[in-house]
Amino acid sequence: MKKLRLIVGAGVGIGLSLYTLTQFQDSSISKNLTDQALLSIIKNDQKSFKSYLAKGGSLESSLNLEGQSFKIGELLVKYQRISLIKLVSDINLPISFGDSADSDMWTMAIPQNNPDLFQALMDTNPDYKLNSKSYGKEGRNLLHLASVQCSHKLLGQLQASGMNWNDKDKTGATALTLAAKHDCLQALSFWKERSADFRALDGRGESALSILRTKQDSALVAFADSFEDKTQTVVVAHSSPAKVPNFYKKRVNPSDRVVNRSHLLEPADRPEDANETSEYSEFSD
Repeated sequence: MKKLRLIVGAGVGIGLSLYTLTQFQDSSISKNLTDQALLSIIKNDQKSFKSYLAKGGSLESSLNLEGQSFKIGELLVKYQRISLIKLVSDINLPISFGDSADSDMWTMAIPQNNPDLFQALMDTNPDYKLNSKSYGKEGRNLLHLASVQCSHKLLGQLQASGMNWNDKDKTGATALTLAAKHDCLQALSFWKERSADFRALDGRGESALSILRTKQDSALVAFADSFEDKTQTVVVAHSSPAKVPNFYKKRVNPSDRVVNRSHLLEPADRPEDANETSEYSEFSD
């Protein structure tokens, strides 16, 4: 009986040892794979990352980095590894975006302000509707978030996906008024070029112009002033003919000043003493 108990005990011990060893090997393999993935992401090494995927590595695998837990797919966005994202897209491997109400792969991409990165993500999820989800207690869409973070290079892609400057979040704010509030001159210029209404009131009773007029930044104030009507005032001057200086007056001909000298002419009946000669002249010697 004792011998039987020893045999059974030994069998159970061996089984537990094998199970523990298998679990350790699995965790070791898993850790080695995630380490390989992390290293390939840091080095932007396509060959190593492709090898990671071929060995069964998943974009959903998580690892701790900088005190936070990240999925492999999230790290591709965090480090803007566009070439690795394109590799994932080429093998039709989607990157999931999670169910968090506050953050996902898209919200991680917004602060990067990189259109190429954003396009690569859209290529991996061609059927995903960018305007289908709102974030946070304000219920903001990606365009609102881009306006808050001044990611102006992404506005064209987000607008093309169906979002616009006058979409309101739960507080009534629009992408336009958020851009004004957060001093994003590049975003404001983008919307001005697309004829957005800067005088339109959002759900809070504010307009982009009313917000800009409270700013102290000279560039923002000048931008707001550019919407003012510049009516040109034409001043008509009624001038009288200028006085002609004396030196421009017509010169008087000396002949015009000649007085009547008729008395100097010899009369027809000259008196006899008028025919005096020099001999009898009072001026003669």
